[in-house]
Amino acid sequence: MSDDKLDDDADDEVAQVSAEIERTRAELADTVNQLGDKFDVKAQVSRRLEHLSDSAADVARAASPYRRPLLIGGATIVIVLLLRRRRVAKRGERS
Repeated sequence: MSDDKLDDDADDEVAQVSAEIERTRAELADTVNQLGDKFDVKAQVSRRLEHLSDSAADVARAASPYRRPLLIGGATIVIVLLLRRRRVAKRGERS
């Protein structure tokens, strides 16, 4: 009977060690995958470009209804700056 108990204890211990080994292997595999992702520059650039592309598309969609007012406002600013520059240049000629 004591031999059976020792065998059961040994079997339990073997099962626990095996389970711990499997957990360690899984953790190690996750770590290796994370390191691989971290050092995979191509994949990082690809993900970043995809994210930026999505962001640009979102901004374009959001700005679409305001396109005409934005263009008019931008053109107005450019005209004002050009006129101001011209006025400053004329003042410099008079001196």
